[in-house]
Amino acid sequence: MAKVIEEVQGSFAGAERRGKLVGLTGLLIQLGLFVVVLVAAVWSGVESDAVLASARHLAGGLLIWLILAVVFAQRQRSRVEDLDTEQLRRAQQKGLATSIFDVGDEAMLLHRRRLNWTIRFLVPVFTVLTAVYLIGGTFAWWRWPLGAGLADDHAWRRTKDPFVLMLLMAGVGVVSFAYARYVVGMSRHAPWRLLRAGGSYLLGCSLTAVVVAAAMAMARVETTRLWAEPVAAYAIRVGMLLLGVEILLNFILDFYRPRRTGEDIRPAFDSRVLALLGEPGGVVRSIAETINYQFGFEVSSTWFYKLVQRSVFPLVVLTAVVLMLLTSVVVVDVDERAYIERFGRQVASAGGEPLGPGLHFKWFWP
Repeated sequence: MAKVIEEVQGSFAGAERRGKLVGLTGLLIQLGLFVVVLVAAVWSGVESDAVLASARHLAGGLLIWLILAVVFAQRQRSRVEDLDTEQLRRAQQKGLATSIFDVGDEAMLLHRRRLNWTIRFLVPVFTVLTAVYLIGGTFAWWRWPLGAGLADDHAWRRTKDPFVLMLLMAGVGVVSFAYARYVVGMSRHAPWRLLRAGGSYLLGCSLTAVVVAAAMAMARVETTRLWAEPVAAYAIRVGMLLLGVEILLNFILDFYRPRRTGEDIRPAFDSRVLALLGEPGGVVRSIAETINYQFGFEVSSTWFYKLVQRSVFPLVVLTAVVLMLLTSVVVVDVDERAYIERFGRQVASAGGEPLGPGLHFKWFWP
């Protein structure tokens, strides 16, 4: 029995070690992507406010990966300490060792106390810092003010080489998406559940990189050149604000959440919204986990949850099809006449006359 306990504790220590390595790797990847994007954003000749906004978003994940690596490192030390304590206790029981201290005394378990201190104080501090950066950074240290016109040449820096930045941001999106998916997959297992926060944030960074890459592609078209990059920059800036507000609300609500003995922590910087990006097929499950964690009520055990979980995908598909079909229906009022246009050009209707009042049909959106 003692050998089994020792093996289990050893496997736990190995899991924490792997979690630490994944956290450190995530920190290095996040830092590397941030530096690359930041340099590209300010490099003479290709500078762009949209790319700079993406760099600022990437910077927000550095604190998350850092605290995750610290927590897993402290967990690893605590597991090793528990293993050593168990071995010493067995040796004392067999009379092979003596100690003037009580090996079962919590005060003697230094790394466990450090782990508790880290979770109790350090994690909340990093949470607040992340929220402050995301919210405060929305209003400060930007070259262009909120409310700047999309076509204002004095307010915006538009790149002179959108093709290069398009390729760069597409590459950033691919790298961040690949590692984020790997981390999110790991986080489905209990020992690495904390990694979901870093993986979800990096997945959000992948999304912003794709948005900027799309903006760069549109910047190569004359009709969309003026507003493509400003729209992307605005979207990232607003997204940072919303994410910061969500983290702050999670932090506040956590004070009023009922605690359950032995439950794993879910830090406030683990965005519930970004988690949906990591598991698009588990939207209902993610919502249920959030309710379970916040209110201590097992929603996932109810019949209604199981019914919705089985039916959510067909319902979503059916709703999408119905909404798309509805876009093909046009109602012309009594005092109106309608013309048919296709790709901006007027198309002659049957008989060559405008469409009169009544119900008409067209090709569905788009």
